[in-house]
Amino acid sequence: MKRLIRQIHPRFRPSWQLMLGGSLVVISAALYALHYLVFRDAHHIVFWSLTSLAFMPISVLFVTLIITVFSPSVSSKPDCASSTWSSERFSARPALGC
Repeated sequence: MKRLIRQIHPRFRPSWQLMLGGSLVVISAALYALHYLVFRDAHHIVFWSLTSLAFMPISVLFVTLIITVFSPSVSSKPDCASSTWSSERFSARPALGC
């Protein structure tokens, strides 16, 4: 996959998130192809694929709610990126809260 991306644009360096997403899409397509080869029922594959796709926003909502409820540190963490640069940033023990 990296070779294909390099052929499209030689200086493009994909991130690990892009590589993971592309790999998961390729694995999913391969599994759907295997399912079709075994059962020869394209109608079933398309029907259940669209059904799964329709519930994607609800799944994203539930995952987001679960992450925010069970991990309060995600939303209550102080913004250390906006603080000024100081010697505390480079010390062995950072300032409290960052």
